[in-house]
Amino acid sequence: MSQPVLFAAKQRIFKAFATLIDYPESKEDISSQLRMLSKLFASDTNISGKLDRLEKWADNQRLGYLQEAYTGIFDINSLCSPYIGYYLFGEDYKRSLFITGLKEKFRAFKFDRLCGEMPDHLSVILRFLSELSDYGFYEELINDALLPSVGKMISEMNHGESDVEESRNPNNSSAREFYSLTLSALKKFLESEVKND
Repeated sequence: MSQPVLFAAKQRIFKAFATLIDYPESKEDISSQLRMLSKLFASDTNISGKLDRLEKWADNQRLGYLQEAYTGIFDINSLCSPYIGYYLFGEDYKRSLFITGLKEKFRAFKFDRLCGEMPDHLSVILRFLSELSDYGFYEELINDALLPSVGKMISEMNHGESDVEESRNPNNSSAREFYSLTLSALKKFLESEVKND
């Protein structure tokens, strides 16, 4: 496969994961991104099987429920934070420095698609990676920021306190599984990027 084709495939993968980890705007977008990812990962039955399960689950939910689930997991009394800087630095001033550094990189690469989010929101960083042509910074961002953070997100998602959340809505365990599997598939892709580059 040629470099432009590989780069285009990686762009689609990062954009798809960004859509899945962002606030749900459309069931159709979620389903189409899951189908596309499942096809791209067809040779990895572990990932493609998870993606197929996610698509079936999402197809059976109302958009309003998907939005409530996202808010319950990532926003209100969140089970998991979507902010990479939080996992790297907590609420320390170093997170502010990290965010400032991201803003500078975004400006340097003319990236302005924050969509009302902080620069260290996982979906924003994934969209940035889909457009990034600086392979040195690409690799640095994956190794030093995304892999450690996504690993911690998965751990929080799988082992976090959720009794209150699930007592309010027993279906939230399915939503948690949706995001946990999405993050696990993302982590596997990021690990393959580090090995391949």
